[in-house]
Amino acid sequence: MPHDNRDLGREVRDRIKRTGEKYQEALTAIRDGCRFIFADDVERFLAGEGRRGVPHEEAEDKEFLLAGLRNWVSECYTCGDPGDASAEDITIQLVVASYDPDLSPATKLLELRRNHARCAPSQLLWVNQKDLSSAPDHTTMCLRDQSLLEGTFAVTPRSVMLPADLGLDPQVAEPALLINVEVAEDRGRGAAPWLSELERVFWLPAGFSERFTEATVKPGWSVRLVQGYQSSLAPNWVAIRVAESSREDEPPGHLYLGALDIPAAWSEALPATGTRGRILVLVGPRALNREVPLVSAEFEPGQLGELLEDGAFLRAYLPFIHDQVGTQGAPLLGASGYVHGPDGPKRG
Repeated sequence: MPHDNRDLGREVRDRIKRTGEKYQEALTAIRDGCRFIFADDVERFLAGEGRRGVPHEEAEDKEFLLAGLRNWVSECYTCGDPGDASAEDITIQLVVASYDPDLSPATKLLELRRNHARCAPSQLLWVNQKDLSSAPDHTTMCLRDQSLLEGTFAVTPRSVMLPADLGLDPQVAEPALLINVEVAEDRGRGAAPWLSELERVFWLPAGFSERFTEATVKPGWSVRLVQGYQSSLAPNWVAIRVAESSREDEPPGHLYLGALDIPAAWSEALPATGTRGRILVLVGPRALNREVPLVSAEFEPGQLGELLEDGAFLRAYLPFIHDQVGTQGAPLLGASGYVHGPDGPKRG
């Protein structure tokens, strides 16, 4: 039955009060018979604001979503009861992958939720797709051309203080990252041959050296340290990058991506390192005289210095990004796993 103009005008005004929509949007929705509500931040995202790493032809817009919402009766995500968008206000929530250059370089739409307006507002919910643990990263590396030899290694970074007499400044201990690599599977050869091969075809060509003050790493290598990340498993984590991203929607190549234990003294010494824009990285252990040095879980006083003097680790300065609040990958996760958009949900 066609609307009386006065009745239609009244319905449009009532809808604008409820939803905050513009006049034409409210009029179109009423003529279409639907009562879906899109908050301002949802509208902006569907218009392209805040997206990264998603090609335009793959991005969902409002018209695309509306075309898929023609089944107006659906289960409310919050209460589980059915909701009919032809008879009552139904709010739209979008769950979107939050951007982070290492964790999630594309702001993809993960889920669309429908709720009764009385149960939940329309809003944009950012979620991180990856939570990082402190377990060692297991990586497989091709150690010879044409994949004739592949080694499997467990990679664990450790925050260490380089003794003052071994760093650039003979008066001050220096924060450094030690990348400890263990052979996860030696295939009956023992660990030493694998570590020697790893040094020959991976560490040395990458630029690591015993003469670390002169070591220059290959382009693409860098360290990003994030502190204060709102994650249930890893508030402090590190990305050790070995290659730049080949595409905008892909993360860089990582040697390690995971949690990092940061002692107070190490953290206090970081600001100068961040200002300098580089951090000392130690890699190893090396196989010395066909033997693998014992690297304990906790260094006794002087043990790290002894290992370095023995040549157990190669060294190099790497470009360093000190991300103290995750600013390279905002918005961050909230305590519940989500955060709202920058302006929050809006509904009349």
